[in-house]
Amino acid sequence: MQNARPKLRDIIKEKMLDYIKDLSQQDTKKMPSEENLATLFNVSRITIRAVLSELESEGIVARKQGYGTYISNTVKHLDVQFNPVTSYDKMIADWGYQESSQILDTVTLTKAPKAVGEKLKLAKDQKVIRTNKIFYADQTPCVYCVDYFALDLLAEPALLQRIPEFPKSIFEFLGAVSPHRIVRDYTQIGTKLASEHPELTKYFLKNKSQDMAFLELACINYDQNDDPVIYAEEYVDTKFIKFFSVRKKNS
Repeated sequence: MQNARPKLRDIIKEKMLDYIKDLSQQDTKKMPSEENLATLFNVSRITIRAVLSELESEGIVARKQGYGTYISNTVKHLDVQFNPVTSYDKMIADWGYQESSQILDTVTLTKAPKAVGEKLKLAKDQKVIRTNKIFYADQTPCVYCVDYFALDLLAEPALLQRIPEFPKSIFEFLGAVSPHRIVRDYTQIGTKLASEHPELTKYFLKNKSQDMAFLELACINYDQNDDPVIYAEEYVDTKFIKFFSVRKKNS
């Protein structure tokens, strides 16, 4: 079975973001010309122009006709953004911590929880896989994740045995063993106290007398065919990871 490959534009965009971050740390604001960027990344100017247009809409760069492309002043403060999505292992490392992760369990459910089934548009008799994972920053738990996906996304159930090969991301697992590649998500943001969630209580309030508040992210993840394939519930300790967003105002 062949894996779905990321689009060239998405790959270049990710590389461009790393390049912009490096430039901003050097206090360089003006970017090279489209022609020079095309040479640097070994792609066409059309691809570079499309990537820069996306970055401009996200507030990462500003393009001034006749003057070129400039890095936004906000970039140096955007260690972690909601868009584009950054994996938790990279977020933790970017904040200066030693990252590690652990898959706590993988369970086959004969029936999805009602809310999960609705979000993933599952039939009542579809079996669902649930994985629980925890990320650590300097060996301290900082992110707890629960992922759900339909078992029939896989060609055969035996492929579940490969999940431990991908401790960082269920996205990577599905990309490796199925034709489904996650390209976007829809995220609802809220808050949750550890005392309100049994697993958070178990892993985060151990030997602690004071409750903890978490950023709660409920994410529906869509593949390249725009089908919902993974539903994730993520709980983030913002003492370790902070999110930032640039919002462009309508003129």
